Amino acid sequence: NQRKDTSWKLNHRFFAIAEEKYGPHTIDLMASKKNAQLSRYMTVSTDAFLIGWKDENFWCNPPCHLIPMVLDYVKTTKSTITSWVPLYFQAEWFNTLKSMLIDEPIVLPNCSDTFLNFEKW
Repeated sequence: NQRKDTSWKLNHRFFAIAEEKYGPHTIDLMASKKNAQLSRYMTVSTDAFLIGWKDENFWCNPPCHLIPMVLDYVKTTKSTITSWVPLYFQAEWFNTLKSMLIDEPIVLPNCSDTFLNFEKW
């Protein structure tokens, strides 16, 4: 059973951890109306890669297939974001991610409610 990337939302209590440590965040990149953590958000399909990622404090919870593109965009624009990504140690992008970290990552628990499926709301 593979989840759809766009039908899940990080539980707000976990977002609050990142918000407390690195916030306040001003724009949620790669979100939708249903899964945005912030009132200001950019969508995956239209907005996120059309703006510079420098003048705001961005939160980003990208769909897994876009993680390499997000990392490339961060490098190209020399920007900084706060992001949640899965711990896929074997993923091609994982070493790139490790080399870009500016702080120790916050590892979230693998709980049944870490991500909420809003299609069931």
